[in-house]
Amino acid sequence: MRYFYITEEKELSSALARLERFRYLFLDTETTGDRIRLIQIGDDMDIYVFDLFELPSAPKKIGQLLKSKGIVGHNLKFDLKFMSRYEIEPMVTFDTLVASYLLGFERHSLRHLAEVLLGKVVDKSMQLSDWSREVLSKQQIEYAAMDVFIVRELFGKMTKRLNDLPLPDRGTELLRTRTSRVFGLKNPAVILEMAFVGEVARLE
Repeated sequence: MRYFYITEEKELSSALARLERFRYLFLDTETTGDRIRLIQIGDDMDIYVFDLFELPSAPKKIGQLLKSKGIVGHNLKFDLKFMSRYEIEPMVTFDTLVASYLLGFERHSLRHLAEVLLGKVVDKSMQLSDWSREVLSKQQIEYAAMDVFIVRELFGKMTKRLNDLPLPDRGTELLRTRTSRVFGLKNPAVILEMAFVGEVARLE
């Protein structure tokens, strides 16, 4: 796993310029109270951990990037509701939690999916650590990056399984939607479920 902890404006601009090349990105957040401390965004190789406490311009710049991108995450409804406070709204979404339900897994946590699909043991003990501290530990930053790494690994395996599901008789017009095109989804029912993630977050 290769990741970069971003705390300087120059680093922010450089990282966002590199992320601009991709149709979809992998995303997670770490929060404290009603604020986002970290936004982690990965492409197909690198992961950038943006510290919003150190980067006052980050929400606006990240919002500009994501409004034309798809994002992949786990339990994205949680992240989307926090990001809406910063006016960050991605174009389309793919949620590995929703994918887990559609694929019929018995449990849907990131830890369980990583174990079953990837053979990896994910330590979630840092999830409840103090994300408001002035200086984050290396363990906290690595934990934040690891969640994006796991989501990235899950995405490829889950989209293949979702595209192998039996196709319904109707709904083929959904294959022309942005959700289908961005993530390469072929099943209309799956496309519809993923498209609803952002809408449900807005309602809540």
